[in-house]
Amino acid sequence: MARPLVYLHLHKAGGTTACALMELGPLRVQGSAVGCHCEGYDFLQALRLGDGAAVARYMRVVGLDVCFVENVSWWPKPANLPTLKEHVRIATTLRHPWARLLSNYERDVVKCGGCVAHSSLQRYMAMQGCYPSIRYSVQLPDFYVRSLTGKATRSREHVPSLNSSDLYAAQRALQLFDSVFLLEDADFTDRISALARVPKNETTEIHRTNNIYSAVREPVPIPPCIRHARASEAYLRETWLQRQSRFDAQLYESARQIFGSHATS
Repeated sequence: MARPLVYLHLHKAGGTTACALMELGPLRVQGSAVGCHCEGYDFLQALRLGDGAAVARYMRVVGLDVCFVENVSWWPKPANLPTLKEHVRIATTLRHPWARLLSNYERDVVKCGGCVAHSSLQRYMAMQGCYPSIRYSVQLPDFYVRSLTGKATRSREHVPSLNSSDLYAAQRALQLFDSVFLLEDADFTDRISALARVPKNETTEIHRTNNIYSAVREPVPIPPCIRHARASEAYLRETWLQRQSRFDAQLYESARQIFGSHATS
């Protein structure tokens, strides 16, 4: 019997798609109504401590094969991954850091009540303005490295600095995962479908989104601040990647070379 699967869900990195695909296969999962997330305290505490036996036992008792966990404060630190992996499989998806930031910005425009209440993209990049989900640390620079090394924080006032050793630790942590996907890969949906054991004859979408300004089925007028952000993308992108999130940019590039569709063995 395959080990249960814990999917460490990086916010705005394909979680909606991955959860929807999990529902199409035979694996038992909470379902899209709760984003496939498991939130039992005993489960989360065991996950953080790397107690793989307790995590697997919890999932057996509640009758689940797959648990998503988005709140990075419960994620295991790198030192706890080996004992966790003895009993469960671990998977995640990375999205290009800049694309993830833009998507999160557009989501927060909605959460904050529109452009009048929300800040410009430039202020958002500097962690200023409205942040409705800071509890997940999702707006912090180098979010991936912080999440993988246990250095995410609930506050934007006291953000720990990072260095090259943190990047190295995050790279080593990813290499311990059983599956690492890249949202930008053309075969992302196929690879998640294979993990979810979706039958070959099931129809799947290339990518689902919960961003109302990107959904093609029901077009929504795009607010001025989002139009301006998209028009300024080329100008702001390299500055942000080089100055504020360079470790995530390097982590993504190394992951693309190791785990991407065209990676060489």
